[in-house]
Amino acid sequence: MKKIQIITKEGIKILFPLFFALISITNTFAQHKSLDHHMEFGFGGGILNYTGDLSENFNMHSPKGAGSIFYRHSFDNEYISLKISLMSGKVAADEKNIDYPLQQNRKLNFEKTITEIAIIPEYNFFNFRDLTNRYYMSPYLFGGLGVTVVWGGNSPTFVNLPFGIGIKYQISKHWNLGGEFGARKLFSDDLDDMTDESILSSSSKNDWYYFTNIYLSYTFYREHCPREKLKK
Repeated sequence: MKKIQIITKEGIKILFPLFFALISITNTFAQHKSLDHHMEFGFGGGILNYTGDLSENFNMHSPKGAGSIFYRHSFDNEYISLKISLMSGKVAADEKNIDYPLQQNRKLNFEKTITEIAIIPEYNFFNFRDLTNRYYMSPYLFGGLGVTVVWGGNSPTFVNLPFGIGIKYQISKHWNLGGEFGARKLFSDDLDDMTDESILSSSSKNDWYYFTNIYLSYTFYREHCPREKLKK
């Protein structure tokens, strides 16, 4: 059985230092501006789906696993936050799972291992740490800029636009549970390596992939939580 390598040694040397460098820059900026903020570290797992030449419509026929770690920096009042994330997993498609005779006869397929690093601002609908929010939760929207590295072969790199919706829940003073669904628009049609127009009838101009995940995070405060203040 072929060994599956989620990320190469070269990838670790490049992406992990970049991930922590971005965290350091964000934290330094906040300290320099004397901003009230919370530092949140988390990890999660979920599935990746794809649309492109081999699957024009979103479907759940070929989901693949993925994992992520992230740093979230919340400014002033918890309504605005900035997330720096590192995600790795596999994207795949197989035409035998598509309910159309043409695709089933062609039997084209692909599977790629990808790693993504992204900077993503988030907008929370509620301050879920505020005492007036009895549910201690908030839905949120996010959108930002990312880079996707495809491992193996020529290891192409694509710029992507991540955006989507999520919900977060405060379990306790420090622990949070959340879930997200996010789309990634690639500015390329080469993720699936299907560029021969003579065998393809797809109208897709760009490839997309989607990350659905659940995460757990831990928050460090630079000042006491509002609920702790009230108790004093």
